[in-house]
Amino acid sequence: MNASRIEAGGSVSLPLEFLVDARALGDALSRDDGPATAAYRIEAKVRLRDADGAAFSPTASAEGSFPIVREPRIRVLSLKIERDIS
Repeated sequence: MNASRIEAGGSVSLPLEFLVDARALGDALSRDDGPATAAYRIEAKVRLRDADGAAFSPTASAEGSFPIVREPRIRVLSLKIERDIS
C-alpha cells in the first residue's frame, strides 16, 4: 500500500485496467436484441488522516456497462468463379 501526502486542494489518482476475455463464453453471448454487454461495479475506500491526525474513510463507487467485442465470424454462403485465369 502506498502512502501519499495530498496538499490542500490536490488530488491523487490510481489507474485501473482489467482484461475481459469473452472467448470462453462461446455462444452464450449471442443476443437477438443487439451486442452482448458486460456490467461492472467498482467501489473504492481510502483511509485518510487530516492535518490534525484524525482518521476518516471516504468511499466512492461507479457502475456501468460496456459492449463485449469478439472476433468476427465470417460465413461464405456462395462462391462463383467468373473466369479461370490460369
